[in-house]
Amino acid sequence: MAALRKFTFDRVFDAPVAPVVEAIASENPVAAPETASETPAAPTFSEEELAAAREEAYAQGRENGIKEMSESIERETRDALAGVENALRELMWSQSSIETRATEDSVRVALTAVRRLFPSLAQRDPLSEIENVVGQAMTMVQGEAILNIYVHDRLAEPISARIQALAATAGFENRIKIHALASIASGDVRVEWNTGGMTRDMAAIEKTVEDILVRTLPEHATPAHAVKTGGEPATTVPAPNATPSPSENSEGQHG
Repeated sequence: MAALRKFTFDRVFDAPVAPVVEAIASENPVAAPETASETPAAPTFSEEELAAAREEAYAQGRENGIKEMSESIERETRDALAGVENALRELMWSQSSIETRATEDSVRVALTAVRRLFPSLAQRDPLSEIENVVGQAMTMVQGEAILNIYVHDRLAEPISARIQALAATAGFENRIKIHALASIASGDVRVEWNTGGMTRDMAAIEKTVEDILVRTLPEHATPAHAVKTGGEPATTVPAPNATPSPSENSEGQHG
């Protein structure tokens, strides 16, 4: 056991005693935080640098402005061209519609004229028209063929003298036979010989003209009051057998 030592009151307690922590701190110093006086100074620029920066900013702004203006002009141009295109389409459609209506109106006027004029044309001097067809037939007949001429029964007698006079002039004496048929329209005539024939059918001619006019209509529409006629227009047709049928002979014959 340690020996006891008598306290002699020789130790001074007023003197500060360095703490262990401070001793440790002194052995391992830690960098003190930087004070406000140690903050880096703000950068400085020269007048040349500031001027260059201003010029660069101005150039960039100018470039952006030009770009925006170009885009705006391009957009407005596209819109304007689209509007012009639409306007041209509408104009072309309108013009086409006007031309279509004009064509249709012209054709319908022509159809009306045909319907009104053909009946009067058919009845205008029918004897001369029949005589003209017979005269053409005489120029086409070869050899000693006989001409069989078919006319409306009311015209058979008055046309007979004129055709006989024409036959004498053309060398067709005794080679003409005139047949009266109620089925033939007044003013029409049919001439037949052994190798062919000719016909003047005003109703068929009118129908042919109408059909041609109707086909020129834009909508190819048939007129509401189209004349219903049959037969073929005046033409030369083959007729190997020119002899009148018994039914035709029964209606009347002049020669």
